[in-house]
Amino acid sequence: FFDALVDRFAASDDAALRGRILSAIARTKDPELSLRARSLALDARVRLNEVSRLLYAQMGMRETRDATWQWIKAHFDEILHRIAAENAGDTPWLAASFCDAEHAEDVEQFFASRVASLPGGPRNLAGTLESILLCAAKAAALRTSGDTILR
Repeated sequence: FFDALVDRFAASDDAALRGRILSAIARTKDPELSLRARSLALDARVRLNEVSRLLYAQMGMRETRDATWQWIKAHFDEILHRIAAENAGDTPWLAASFCDAEHAEDVEQFFASRVASLPGGPRNLAGTLESILLCAAKAAALRTSGDTILR
């Protein structure tokens, strides 16, 4: 089914259909298929304006988030060549679905030497870190009150 979706995606020129198929492909939680979905971000069949859809979807799911983050870090320079130059500064937002101080530190360290060269990167990194740390604070507050957070 995954391969059939990829083939249908690649054969289509309809932007709306391509977007829906790409979203379906990106929502897999199977580890092997998730890797294949992420790898499509580097595939020439995926248009520059479609690359982020794959990565945001994978980062948005708890089951695939950590593996996707490791993949993004390993392929970051390649990813930058696969997105529109004016969107490069938005890449810190890929990590905004994290919800703990440890990941905030990792995100900050990863982007420390890269963010200055990305248009709008410093501000987007600051916003991403704020989002992660606010989520972490909310999660901690909910834990102390006996509630849970699903993120």
